[in-house]
Amino acid sequence: MSFDPESRADLVLDLGPLSTEERTDLWSRLLKEAGPGFTEVETKELVTLETPPGRIVEAVKRLSRNSAWEELSPQSVVEHLKVALVPNKPKASETTYAEKLKPIRCLDELCLSPEAMTRYKRIIQTIRGRKEMLTNWKLDPGLVGRAQGVMLFHGPSGTGKTMAAEVLAHELELPLLRMEAAEIESPYVGESESRLQQFFASVKGKPAVLLLDEVDTVLMNRSTTTGSTKRYQDNFVNTFLRELDRFEGILVLTSNHPGSLDPAVERRIQFRLVFESPSAEVRAQIWKTLLGDAPIPGRESLDFSTVAALYDLSGGRIRNAFMDACQRAAETGAISQEILIDACEEEQRSSITKTLRTIKGFGA
Repeated sequence: MSFDPESRADLVLDLGPLSTEERTDLWSRLLKEAGPGFTEVETKELVTLETPPGRIVEAVKRLSRNSAWEELSPQSVVEHLKVALVPNKPKASETTYAEKLKPIRCLDELCLSPEAMTRYKRIIQTIRGRKEMLTNWKLDPGLVGRAQGVMLFHGPSGTGKTMAAEVLAHELELPLLRMEAAEIESPYVGESESRLQQFFASVKGKPAVLLLDEVDTVLMNRSTTTGSTKRYQDNFVNTFLRELDRFEGILVLTSNHPGSLDPAVERRIQFRLVFESPSAEVRAQIWKTLLGDAPIPGRESLDFSTVAALYDLSGGRIRNAFMDACQRAAETGAISQEILIDACEEEQRSSITKTLRTIKGFGA
């Protein structure tokens, strides 16, 4: 006996395209809600365009937020809406959705614990040695792996994950293509997967390092998602896995919460490196690296070991404090230990985690 879903369902919801009458009602309602200036707009020409309702809503919102519409005639508003209804189709050369960077930071600028640095250098050596294994040793590419390197840098914010990816590209003498994982997400069905495919395609046949930041926001464990987001999550992760299996380059993933990644993604990661909060010794090294050889008056009076011991700041926050101290030094003409400590105090006070009030009790 065949299964008839309509006979078994309590509610049947048709999500097909809108009829002409439904589009007319939608346009009229949205333009009325947009403001007095839109009520005079003739919708006849707009209704003939078989546009999905979501795109109609977005087009009206986008134009109503722009104050320039007040100077337009009703017909000009129609023309602007027609343009807004057409989805942006970037040129093939512009569909990477990634920022192409020329790596300038070298290995000497990266401050990690001795253990992490040893592991990091080993990863670089392994990637360099892969060519030797394939070319001279004639090992099976299936055994070595199609990708030159898929790695996960994970740890708290500000511990140097993104910088480590830049240094990796610099050491391998390759360009770096960086993208925030959140930028891949789109409200339109299938668009997120398309952007992901274009991100991988941007380096096809071109040696480069791909950096995908904060992947825990889009590559979550599929077994933990439920409801309306499950189908989207399944499709996105499956697309990522297919692209990764065909990928032949170098991919760096960064995450603050590696435990939330999908197990299938974890299995394909070749190298993992933990970026921990820096120790006092590493913090002092970061301070010295930031100062470098800059001829700042008063630099000889600075005691970075003391500052590093007093203030438990991440690398990113040390950079903030250092720039603050330099700005203060530019005003006074010289930098000093007092300025450095004041900058650290200010950075510590500005931390959200320090200023949030803790609720100790709650009565229902």
